[in-house]
Parts: sequence; C-alpha cells; structure tokens
Amino acid sequence: MKKGIVLVIMVGVLSLIIYLFWIEEYRHLIQNKNSMPAYYLEKSPVIRQYGISINDRPIFIHFYNPSCKYSKVNIEHLKGVFQSYTEQIDFYLVVTGQQVTNGNYLKEKYQLPSSMKVIMDPDGQLSRLCGVNSTPRAVLFDTDSTRYFDGNYTSGFTFCGPANIKNSAPAVALEFKSKGYQAPLVPVVSGFGCEL
Repeated sequence: MKKGIVLVIMVGVLSLIIYLFWIEEYRHLIQNKNSMPAYYLEKSPVIRQYGISINDRPIFIHFYNPSCKYSKVNIEHLKGVFQSYTEQIDFYLVVTGQQVTNGNYLKEKYQLPSSMKVIMDPDGQLSRLCGVNSTPRAVLFDTDSTRYFDGNYTSGFTFCGPANIKNSAPAVALEFKSKGYQAPLVPVVSGFGCEL
C-alpha cells in the first residue's frame, strides 16, 4: 500500500516536472513554416496595404512580439546589427500579437535606425503572408521580391544574445547581401521563439 502511494506521488512529480519543462522551454522550440512564393508577395494587396515596397533596395523585415521574452531580449541588441546597413537595405519592424505597442516608442527605446519603418500587425495577416509563425524572426527580400533569407536569431546551435548577435543567421545574411554574395547556407534549426 505504501509503495503504491509513493509510486503515484513520484509519477505525479515527474509528470509535473515534464509539464513545467514543456511550458518553459520545449514549446518555444518552434520550427518555422515556409512563406508564400516570392511572386505572390510583390503582387499581394497586403504588402501594399502595409506600405512595404520592394523596389531598388532589398528589404529586411524583423518580426517582434512585445509579449515574447525572446523578442524582448533580441530587440535590445539589434541596433548594432542594423546600423551598418541602413544605406543599402530598407528595414521594417513588424510588431505582432494582441499586445501592440507604439512603434516610435520602440524605435526610441532600443535606438533603432530612424529610417526603420514600424508596422503594426495585431491580427497576424502580414506574418502569415511571410510564413512567420514565431518571433523573433527575420525575412530578407531581394529587389526582385525573391526571399533571400528567412530564419530565426540563432547561430545554428543556440539563441543569440548580446555576446553573439552579430553571428546570428540574420546578421550574417545582411552582411552577405550587402557584399553582393549569394545567400549564406545556414543550418535549419529550431530556434527559441514564441508562437504567434
């Protein structure tokens, strides 16, 4: 009888530990789905509705969710990544989720480039069009509206923070694009993120 009670308690505790692990870590390992083909993006009324123009400069779209702890950590360190490329690439910050905040406030708080355009996407329409189902995430489009890069802020092994944000896959893609190289081959790994 006592062994049965101890066994039930141990199974319950183990189940609770597994559940807590899932809540805090595992569910944030999200694989991103593919976005729509590039030719739809250029002609999409959604793209025009949000004021995104794919013309003579590539565009970099950073997806941010103010209620996501990974987005909050990530955005604090992006200033240094973006500053070097503002003359060559147009930057957009897409704020997703129901907890939409003021875009200019974000630009000032995190010292993001003044040329960066902030787009509010509370219903996720633009995120879905670009195939983004988690934040933080980046998508880089070439001038012919083909997707040059799509990925999360990992270095291929772990989530990038302040020490290694310049080695993250999106930062490497920006550098390659600015130098006219082909898109970098980065490992497709699940990154830490919050589901939209």
